[in-house]
Amino acid sequence: MRAPLIDGRDVGQIIEQLLELAPYYVPEWNMRNERDPAAAVLRIFAGQYVDTLERLNRVPDKNFIVFLSKLGISLLPATQARAPVTFRLSAGLKDAVLIPARTQVAASPTDGGKPIVYETGQPMLATPARIVELLSVTASGGIYQAPPGMAEQPVAPLWAVLAAPARQGDVTLLVDNAKGLASGDLLSFGDAGGYAEVQAAKGETITLASPLLATYAAGTEVSRVTSFQLFEGVNKQDNVLYLAHENVLGCGGKTAIRLVNEAGAALEADDALIRWQYWNNGWEDLLSDGDHLRVKPGTAQIGMIAVNGQMNRWLRGQIIETGSGGMASMRQWQIKTAGDAVPPDLVFSNNNPVEPVDGGSGGFYLFGPSPRTGDTLYLAGAEALSKRGGEVTLCFAIGEESQESAVKSILTDEVSWEYWNGGGWLRWDRQSIEYEAAAGQCRIQFRNGNDIALASVQGQENYWIRCRLLAFNADGQLEVAGKRLAISDVSVSYSVSAAPEQVLAYRNLQYVDWREGASRESSLERDDAQAIYIGFDRAPLRGPISLYADLADQVYNPDRHPLIEWQYYAEKRGGSRWMKLDVDDGTDHLTKSGCLTFIGLPDWTEAALFGKQRYWLRGVDTLGVFRTADSDSGESGSAPAPIIQGLHRNTTLVDQAESYRDEVIGSSRGTPDAVFTVSKVPVVAEELFIDELSSISDRERQLLQDNGTVFVEEKDEKGIVTRFWVRWKSTDTLAAAAPDERSYAIDRTSGRLQFGDGVHGMIPPIGTNNIKLHYRCGGGTRGNVPAGAITMLKSSIAYVDGVVNPCAAAGGYDTEDAEAAKARGPVMIHHRNRAVTAADYESLAFEAARGIARVKCLPNVNEQGLPQAGRMTLIIVPQSVDQLPQPSATLRQLVTGYIQERAANVVAGRGHIHVRGPAYAEVAVRAVLVAVGMEDVPEVERIAIGRLQSFLHPLAGGPASQGWEFGRVPALSDLYALLSGVAGLAYVDRLEMLIRDSEGNEWVINASQPASMTAFPPHMLIYSGEHQVVVRSMGR
Repeated sequence: MRAPLIDGRDVGQIIEQLLELAPYYVPEWNMRNERDPAAAVLRIFAGQYVDTLERLNRVPDKNFIVFLSKLGISLLPATQARAPVTFRLSAGLKDAVLIPARTQVAASPTDGGKPIVYETGQPMLATPARIVELLSVTASGGIYQAPPGMAEQPVAPLWAVLAAPARQGDVTLLVDNAKGLASGDLLSFGDAGGYAEVQAAKGETITLASPLLATYAAGTEVSRVTSFQLFEGVNKQDNVLYLAHENVLGCGGKTAIRLVNEAGAALEADDALIRWQYWNNGWEDLLSDGDHLRVKPGTAQIGMIAVNGQMNRWLRGQIIETGSGGMASMRQWQIKTAGDAVPPDLVFSNNNPVEPVDGGSGGFYLFGPSPRTGDTLYLAGAEALSKRGGEVTLCFAIGEESQESAVKSILTDEVSWEYWNGGGWLRWDRQSIEYEAAAGQCRIQFRNGNDIALASVQGQENYWIRCRLLAFNADGQLEVAGKRLAISDVSVSYSVSAAPEQVLAYRNLQYVDWREGASRESSLERDDAQAIYIGFDRAPLRGPISLYADLADQVYNPDRHPLIEWQYYAEKRGGSRWMKLDVDDGTDHLTKSGCLTFIGLPDWTEAALFGKQRYWLRGVDTLGVFRTADSDSGESGSAPAPIIQGLHRNTTLVDQAESYRDEVIGSSRGTPDAVFTVSKVPVVAEELFIDELSSISDRERQLLQDNGTVFVEEKDEKGIVTRFWVRWKSTDTLAAAAPDERSYAIDRTSGRLQFGDGVHGMIPPIGTNNIKLHYRCGGGTRGNVPAGAITMLKSSIAYVDGVVNPCAAAGGYDTEDAEAAKARGPVMIHHRNRAVTAADYESLAFEAARGIARVKCLPNVNEQGLPQAGRMTLIIVPQSVDQLPQPSATLRQLVTGYIQERAANVVAGRGHIHVRGPAYAEVAVRAVLVAVGMEDVPEVERIAIGRLQSFLHPLAGGPASQGWEFGRVPALSDLYALLSGVAGLAYVDRLEMLIRDSEGNEWVINASQPASMTAFPPHMLIYSGEHQVVVRSMGR
């Protein structure tokens, strides 16, 4: 804004006026003679006169600036850029390293100037403890793991597409690019949703750690996940119960297995909740037969396998429900197995092998055709006879119908049933002998010995029993009712029951002894809070230790703000447990990027959680407001889970500034309104001290001490006070200062510092070199460097190898120019720091923070975009070169707080002001252009698309390159004018625009439907979309 000119004449006009007046004052002068020296004098005079007029014309502006200064309106000073910086320690270092406050680091500028210096604001203890685990756990037991390595360095992005369809249950993917993928990497499937974990990658084939949970078509985008959204991704929780018994589970044929949970829970019998499997060179399913019964099909034996380092025969039950609530009662088990009747492995009669006869078609004499005392029948059955303590049933058919009493007499009184115990043959305790005379079937049941062992009979090692003849009738032959005893259809079956030798539970990524009476798990198992877990490879002791959490910007409801309590795992008397850790939480409970600073206590102990022995730190979501993968995204009162883009240890914030201490800026002569100047500008912070030793009384010293004023005494070697430095305070204006108030006013842009006149603020006491300043200077857009640019350590520190900023520096702005201040001043006078109209709210939003490019106020509109009295929505757009600039969460919070303090009471209520980013609408141009010649076609297309993209940028586009206002779209005439200047273009044949907003609304703008006839939402802001430009040459 410029004031009207007092006199707008230029040199030519002054000369013309002088020539008109000349005949009346110097008639003898021939003014038409150009060679006359008087003509040169006239032109010199006219030039000097115009210089005077220019100074006169600047008087209104100068007076206006003075007027604004008197009102306390001055140029906004430069602001400092801020960035997180990581200090990298030497490899193998065991001790922590102190990083003092005001440690200087620097970045090399791109313009080749002096290095850009930054300083740490707080001291930090750089710890050698590395972050090696980063997980999150939901209240229901779900476990989600961060991409590997992201705690130490950024995860490189990778994009690919499926080269072939991937179906649910597949464990391999075929993609067009798998370069750089490694085990543990997490993949996401574009808009289709879903995740998968990589086990291995070779060529263009990816092997997954677990089967796919959904089907994806060929061409689906696949990308590597580079951030960690808590409670989202691949759920690593796997609740599995393992039961082992080498003897009882030594099953080879078809076997009925009954699993009984003696605690009474029915979980083990529900196929929908638990899936039982056995090992046979891979886990194979047990078939369900109802009533707690599982059936092992086939003839393969349950194999030996090491589970958690323990070799045995195992059954495993995969609990389908991810929650672990049912496992607590599943500690008392019985395993019962029953093998089908099968022929013996081998049969020997004395020393002769005998084959059993099937179907009764044949048989053999029990002790041969001519039995004698001591004759023996041997039967081997590795599976049935090896079950110690089990019931063994021996069945066979009698060749001819016999009396039941006679058969029982022979099989009980005249023979001995024996087993081998490793040292000798022992008689087998008989339970019962049943003989059905009509069918000719005999069944003998034994209780197997607990000490039965392998025996070798005729060179055949197996589990053997034998039937030895003790006595026979007078004619020397074993007969039943006058017949020799022949048998056939011999079979052996068994059933055995025992408690498992081992019971393990695999949950929370680790194995736990799950037998009744075994030690309980750690306290992690006894709470159900959802939390983030950070595991260190060694205890991060002492401090202050600083971690920087780089979080994605998200919107959080102030009425349901998360509350994080930080805890560490400590060794305390009576056992280890989680203890509260005092943390200076710069992330505001994981809702914005910032530092987590803490002191590591000496009782921090190692604990085995998630299968890893680490030193654990966790942040508990005490209110349970963060949304999880299982929760409803629209659930009332929930908040989006944090998205961690990086968690950097030994990282603290630095500001683009340099510190200067004890700079003497002058000597006071006791004059009013004294002015001094600081040597380095712009000043971003300062502390001013004045030596008042010569003028201050003991009483005043006591008053200073009582009211908390900061002062510093300097003493000589004899203890005599030689200097008495008192800190003075800065004020925006001295006009309101009291006569005895130690205050000063400073213009941080120019470094001009002014004291009072004795009426408005004290006059500094007389002294030599008695005014000194501690201050920091810096700031400006120059400090906004990208990630990785800060690499120089200007303050040498032992055992620190280097520094780097993992995130870009931001927040640096140059000193406001005078024209901007003159435009801002009248607006401030108009609203007087209070908002009434929509324009007032917009003006205050610009004042709330630097770097705001656009503001739109929607009065009486709530956060859902619906009309509601007493509500207000502010749409802000930050200065940015991004295609779609969006305000950060910090900027939104800053503007909200600033407006609330200055809004009317109806609007200032909690939650009444909603600050958000713009609703962007894509503008896609469809054009047919005609080039002059064939050779011009590619260049015309390239230049046309480039011009459209630049012209349609929301902040840098438009006819004046000042961006676009809310609700405005370009007219077709604007686009015709834009494209007509393209070199090599003959004319524009056809042109139209397709406008599509975020809600799916579409508008087509063409010659029959111009933009002037279309109503657009007032809060809409356009941006450049995908343009379709077809170029052809003339004559085609």
